[in-house]
Amino acid sequence: RHKDVSDWSLSLDALQGTLPNCQTAALVVAWFGSDLRAGLCEIAPKVEIATKLTDPVSWSAAGLTRSTAGLMSQVNGRPAFGSTPADLSVVEAIKDLRARGFRVVLYPFVLMDIPAGAGTQGAYPWRGRIAPRAGEDVAAEVAAFAGTAAAADFTVTGEAVSYSGPAEWRFRRFILHLAALAKAAGGVDAFLVGSELRDLTFATAAPGSYPFVDVLADLAAEVKTLLPGAAVSYAADWSEYHSHRPADGSGDVFFHLDPLWSSPSVDFVGIDNYLPLADWREGVDHVDYRPDLGWTSAYSLDYLKANVEGGEFFDWFYASDADRAAQIRTPITDGAHGEPWVFRQKAIRDWHGSAHHNRPGGVREAVPTAWVPGSKPVWFTEIGCPAVDLGANQPNVFVSGASSESALPHFSAGTRDDFAARQFVRAALEWWRDNGAGVVAPEDVLVWSWDARPFPEFPTMTGVWADGPDWLRGHWWNGRAGAAPAAEAIRRRLVERHGFTDADLNLSACYGQADGYPVPGAVSFRDYLQPWEAVFRIDAAEDGGKLIFRSRLAAIPTAPVAPDDMVDDGPDAPRFSAVRAAVEDVARVAILRFPDGLRDYDEAAARDAVEEGAESGIAEARTPLVLDLDRGAAAATMMLRTARQGRERRSFALPPSRDDVRPGRLVEVEVSPGRARVFIVDRVTVGDRLLVEASSYDPAAFAPSGGLARVAPRAVTLGASLISPVFMDLPLLLDQGADDWKGWIAAHGNPWPGGADFYRSTDEETGFSLNTRLGVRAAIGETVAPLDPGRLWTWSGERLEVRLYSGTLVSRPEADVLEGANALAIEHAPGAWEVVQFRDADLIGPQTWAVSRLLRGQRGTEGARASAPLAAGARVVVLDPSVRPVDMAPGDTGRSFWWRFGPAGGDVAGDTFRAEAVAFQGLGRRPFAPVGLAAR
Repeated sequence: RHKDVSDWSLSLDALQGTLPNCQTAALVVAWFGSDLRAGLCEIAPKVEIATKLTDPVSWSAAGLTRSTAGLMSQVNGRPAFGSTPADLSVVEAIKDLRARGFRVVLYPFVLMDIPAGAGTQGAYPWRGRIAPRAGEDVAAEVAAFAGTAAAADFTVTGEAVSYSGPAEWRFRRFILHLAALAKAAGGVDAFLVGSELRDLTFATAAPGSYPFVDVLADLAAEVKTLLPGAAVSYAADWSEYHSHRPADGSGDVFFHLDPLWSSPSVDFVGIDNYLPLADWREGVDHVDYRPDLGWTSAYSLDYLKANVEGGEFFDWFYASDADRAAQIRTPITDGAHGEPWVFRQKAIRDWHGSAHHNRPGGVREAVPTAWVPGSKPVWFTEIGCPAVDLGANQPNVFVSGASSESALPHFSAGTRDDFAARQFVRAALEWWRDNGAGVVAPEDVLVWSWDARPFPEFPTMTGVWADGPDWLRGHWWNGRAGAAPAAEAIRRRLVERHGFTDADLNLSACYGQADGYPVPGAVSFRDYLQPWEAVFRIDAAEDGGKLIFRSRLAAIPTAPVAPDDMVDDGPDAPRFSAVRAAVEDVARVAILRFPDGLRDYDEAAARDAVEEGAESGIAEARTPLVLDLDRGAAAATMMLRTARQGRERRSFALPPSRDDVRPGRLVEVEVSPGRARVFIVDRVTVGDRLLVEASSYDPAAFAPSGGLARVAPRAVTLGASLISPVFMDLPLLLDQGADDWKGWIAAHGNPWPGGADFYRSTDEETGFSLNTRLGVRAAIGETVAPLDPGRLWTWSGERLEVRLYSGTLVSRPEADVLEGANALAIEHAPGAWEVVQFRDADLIGPQTWAVSRLLRGQRGTEGARASAPLAAGARVVVLDPSVRPVDMAPGDTGRSFWWRFGPAGGDVAGDTFRAEAVAFQGLGRRPFAPVGLAAR
């Protein structure tokens, strides 16, 4: 894909360019587990392709080659995971990270390669579910899982590692092999002896006896013999690090990992910190909506920070799912001993700084464990949040089409939300930076995750990497870390270009972000701000000498306004004026056009519509903000919702004492006796009284929205793209101005090289001259479902399902369709093209639309159809200006010519040009079918 540059180098270059202050990198290296039953689980390297050739080095890991290693299972015909990195790749990666100046942590990672249908175990489950089999001896199960490999079984020779121990693929061999690789690379700064093996560390051989914890402590000591200069620890799950409190009614509390944390071979306490920072619900009718504290949005940093050491798992917990739904919170207390931190999973500070007394049967032991309070620092070996709405409610879950663990956070609608992930991480980092002294240092917080595959190839090359779609709502920071948050972009513009200082501004409730904003030269601040206002509904106002930018979704309510509160001009004068637009006057359709960051910044269009409204009313807008189809669809939906919910306006006057009524605030206005509505204040003119202008407001307008999460497929990037042409015999199309004997051509390439040249000759080898140059990539695709013959020339009821390789389809009013809009060419048989028009287009999948309200057999093409349904897989071309007529004379009709086609400006004799013989039949001269016949 990238000549002479590896995916690794491209990805790491992007990391350092985007996050130049990043100083620590945890290198995650995966081997694969085979079974959730501990005694049966093998852990070994695997490959995704057994016959793959690599140059200059062949794949090898732990003595296995591609032909001897296990082969990865598949999902939908593609490998479920990528291969285990080759041993040499691990060594070179460690060396490269050190050369780049990173502090290096080596992170062995167990992925479970258990496909769907493999017995009763869930597909591709979490490693934390590996556990001893019920009824089996726990110590024996743990011993079988761990194996017997020892550090002495590994020999490091240069950059190679050899093994002479027992022929087994078990956990100890995995960990010690990677430690030996780290030694071969010259060492690492820190090494983890495993992560999140919760059900194993919880497994008890007897009350208070945890065999796998002993295995981990012993492994830490063995790793120290190989890497004496490395800090060593274990990355415990957030639900695991603290203590074991089984829900069996025993009342037991055991600080089960203390033998590990207190071991002289362990240097820090590792926690994969996915503790929730929110318990938010959409709307305002929930406990955490606290406008008195400024908590009016799940994006509020103050709200999120208040839950780092507060809220769920600190102050209270939910005793059941029903309690969570009703927000019935049970306080966390310890009436017996006054140590509520013992039951608080979030009480990391108290846990770290206190002596630990086990409580078998609920009875507190007088002698503490071996843990010495505050003796070792805490590292957050992982912290992060999925890029999905309300991700902070449950940051440990993720969406994956293949895994049985796939889940959305509590109360999430499942829409992509990069800003939610950003605010979560920002809140956590800032809180511990400011409050973590003596517990966790900022440099010891590792954010999950940055992929070694480069963006945008990952996630868009879904034909290569099956997990590409998971990126959209996942924990990845590739392609997200460099985004432009509205607040930061607006602040920077005002400070750097317009002379403002931070003291002049308040952007604390300015929410939203775009993937970029190409500013067109020197523009006024008003013009610069407009796209942010339009897409994210951000209001700007001056208040108390500060310029305030606030998102409408976070508007703060103020005291209600009753008619008696209003000031009038006399006893007969009205106290307010009201203007309400008829629903028929409000647009029914909203279309937003924007550059799509996942499609090489090609312009994309997102659309939303409602049933009621103007028959043909379309609100259409263009924004320079870089989005993707999901967030573009969400913005289009919000455009439509806010236009409709704001169609009622009120103007009234208040006394100067009501200075709490300010622009951007919500006010409840009595509109009739006993009935009130919420309005948002748009403008306040200050004089001897306050002249208020407000528009109706509904928080539902800002509810999560957007299309199905999807990644546009991306082809392998070549130095010069091959062109896929379509030659078509078509009738004369509207607005094309071509002569009716000419044929038509369209072309597609991914990536599009900027143009396509078509040369023509009467000879297959010589005599080619440039005939046509196409400057725009055509929208070409295929049908994905059968299409019935249907009725001709009238609005028909069939539904056509089309997948496009690029481009978009949008609905258009009937009047536009009758004037030639929304035309497609569908190939029923080689060279037999039917022209079909459509009114409605609905996105139903990645790059896939269902179009309906069809006009069939247009422009005399009814003869292309067969009597049977057209099978899926038929070629489809969108008939727009990208489709052009060729240069040919009337006498060329019926003659076969050779065509060579390739990237514009390329060598017609080069490898990127291909040839095809085509004869156009001049079907545009075919007369239309007779109509209006009458018998005489």
